[in-house]
Amino acid sequence: MSLDKEQIAKLSVLLLSPEDSNTQIAFEILQQQGFPKELITEVFAIYKITKHPELKAKAEAILKEHGSKEVNFVMTKKYALGEGKGHMGGTEKTIMKNIIQYTQYNELDGSKLATALYKKFGYGATYLLTNTPPEERKEMLRTFISGTTFRLNGKALTKFPSELFEFTDLTVIDLSDNKITSITKQIEVFTHLKELHLNKNKIAGIHKNITKLKHLEVLDLSRNNYSKELPTHIFECHQLRRLSLIGLRSSSRVAEELPLEFFNMKNLKELSLSFPFGRTYSNFPQISKVIGNPIDLDPLKIADAAYDQGDKGVIAHILKFGKPESIRKVLKDYYNTSTKTMDFSNIYLEHLPVELKEFNIQYLNLSRSKIGARYGQGNLKDEKRFQPMDRERIAVINELTNLKGLNLEYNLLSDLPDLSNLKSLRVLNLSGNSFIDFPTGFFSLSDLEELYMASSFSPVSSSKKEIPSEISNLRGLKKMNVFRMSYRSDRDKTLERLKTLLPGCEFV
Repeated sequence: MSLDKEQIAKLSVLLLSPEDSNTQIAFEILQQQGFPKELITEVFAIYKITKHPELKAKAEAILKEHGSKEVNFVMTKKYALGEGKGHMGGTEKTIMKNIIQYTQYNELDGSKLATALYKKFGYGATYLLTNTPPEERKEMLRTFISGTTFRLNGKALTKFPSELFEFTDLTVIDLSDNKITSITKQIEVFTHLKELHLNKNKIAGIHKNITKLKHLEVLDLSRNNYSKELPTHIFECHQLRRLSLIGLRSSSRVAEELPLEFFNMKNLKELSLSFPFGRTYSNFPQISKVIGNPIDLDPLKIADAAYDQGDKGVIAHILKFGKPESIRKVLKDYYNTSTKTMDFSNIYLEHLPVELKEFNIQYLNLSRSKIGARYGQGNLKDEKRFQPMDRERIAVINELTNLKGLNLEYNLLSDLPDLSNLKSLRVLNLSGNSFIDFPTGFFSLSDLEELYMASSFSPVSSSKKEIPSEISNLRGLKKMNVFRMSYRSDRDKTLERLKTLLPGCEFV
């Protein structure tokens, strides 16, 4: 006895059910009633995604008997469908592509396969929102709405689903972790919207209609590809209470000033504003997160508040622009009175304050603080342009005459202030910098015992010069790291000359 359309539809629901028991019931019915070819996609989906050996075997038998040769051919393929590891893994974008590969040139239905994946494992939404009719897409979107909150994350969407704009009563939209490239003018239809979460996308354009969302209180645009100046109309959303702009990728290290419109956002209670690679606004600190009721947006006050709340990202701003009492507070927190060590390793810095002289510092650690003005590779002219900037940024080092240890590794510094005053210096780490030549006063450090200079010279530096004979003035040197020193291309000859000039030194 053949099955009618209503019965086939019910069997389809059972076959595509996330519960294996329902799938088993459907197979038992089919065994008694015969197999309608309208269910071939459902059975194929079971064959590809089930972990139940018995169900997989039954699906395989049906496909071999009732499927076309094209279907039997794609049965052997192992295109990723999102579940598990290895060939069954894959991103939403990959899954969509592979559903198309599975279903082209045969009788399989991509929508049914995607639906089965979605019901069983939560994968396939991107295909359903891209390759199904508008009404089906709208119904699909409803499944992501709870009350007036719409949440659809990690589905590789490149734009707002067009049908989403029909749900004008939404108060929260969360499309985080997709590949959306812009906030379009249609955003204005969400007149009740209070929260818009678009972090971890590829936002490169923001339409001014965002200012029409008069109830918008939360805007999260963190970790996007916005590489140009942020449009001022973002900061014209004066009703915002929470604004997150963390990690906006940019090719520029030294950013423009924060627009004046920003300082009119008097209702902000939570702010995150920071960029990767040390990029920052010149008139405002990097803020990982600061909370207030509301926040005082004065740059120095917000830096102090953020620091008190545990944000290390504001240290650079405080040490460069802060009031003396704020600078001293930070320095005191990073100074160990027992070891007489000032340790700012892995803390982004732009300037060393003169207040450092008030501390008896014997060991100064600025490892990986990115204090060098240089960013990325450049030519010799660029390197020379950075030299006075670098000398000025760390000029106070010359006056820290009690220093016994100085660690400046991996700062991309092109030059240092005169080192000749550092008579007590015993250990100096200059590895991972971008010097054009040896710094002034370097060869006067006659009591220096350990020197680290791995990868310390710029590729465009005096790479053809020999090591100056003046290095023999470092007669107290016991250990020197010259691995990939980059002073000249012929390392063997460099090492041979160093051994001649410094016979009592160990080279590592």
